[in-house]
Amino acid sequence: MLGRGLIIDADSEGVADCDELIAIALVQLVAIGALAASADGPSDPPSEYLDVLSEGAAATLRVIDRAIAADGRDTGYSTAAWLQRAMRSARTQADALMASGPESPALLGLVVASADSAVCAITALQRDRFAVPEGLCDALGSLLVVFAAATGPRPV
Repeated sequence: MLGRGLIIDADSEGVADCDELIAIALVQLVAIGALAASADGPSDPPSEYLDVLSEGAAATLRVIDRAIAADGRDTGYSTAAWLQRAMRSARTQADALMASGPESPALLGLVVASADSAVCAITALQRDRFAVPEGLCDALGSLLVVFAAATGPRPV
């Protein structure tokens, strides 16, 4: 499984609290942001570089998915509908990425959007229970597009 055990021990991720998982994801998003900023440069990044970006995105995706599962477990909701929201969000963001010009920092923008959404989720934990899965799913959607872009077709 992509991303399993790369950031947090696989046994721990199933029992970790939502806030712990979001904090871990935010740290990873900083590292991914640096990679994304470099990948957004004027020339195509080397294949090895994209491999590191896709691996980091996969590991962070897993942590955010586990945060959604932890929040659902702790508050008693099914995560299925929220994950569908994440897929719709990813599709919308992928469409916007395809429409953007090559000069725009698209990957970095997606990582920043993911981090912003994760911050919204962690700050809502004590005051707005619906904003938590909403923020996490938006973070997941942005990061799915980063992962897809890093693993997609590469220049020859």
